Amino acid sequence: MFCGVKYSRRYLRKFADYFERTGHGECIYSLFLRDEPERFIGYVGFHREDHYELEFYVSKPYRNRGYCTEASRAVIGQLFGEGLSVDGEPLTVDSLFSTIVEGNDPTARVLKKLGFKRNIPKDGPILVMVGHVTKTGKILDTWVEEYIMEKPARQEDGSVQP
Repeated sequence: MFCGVKYSRRYLRKFADYFERTGHGECIYSLFLRDEPERFIGYVGFHREDHYELEFYVSKPYRNRGYCTEASRAVIGQLFGEGLSVDGEPLTVDSLFSTIVEGNDPTARVLKKLGFKRNIPKDGPILVMVGHVTKTGKILDTWVEEYIMEKPARQEDGSVQP
């Protein structure tokens, strides 16, 4: 409900409180501009379903400037590198997934830049239908594609580069 709302000081605290959270298998970070540290522009992080999934959002005026890619690389680098913990438990993650709505080409391009590949089982590509029920009881169906990134091997210096 906060995504896409025009920036205002009134919403800043709500944005930060909503997106700066960890726990329950998720770790989400707010994105602010370096030159304008008060300006909230989106979020990046991951959550756990059956496996860990990367999620991100950058509001429309700030898209196509590399913010999402830069922030996602930092989170992935930390997760696969030094490691992160959620609820006080260190995470051991060998792969990271991302699910996008079919045809969301801009997000697919970001995922490919990050090193994700379309998750295609041996028996061929699949689309998954996800259903959502609105407050009025209307059912919305969405076709989604799944992408995957395997944990890269450690470099000679011990670092991991996504």
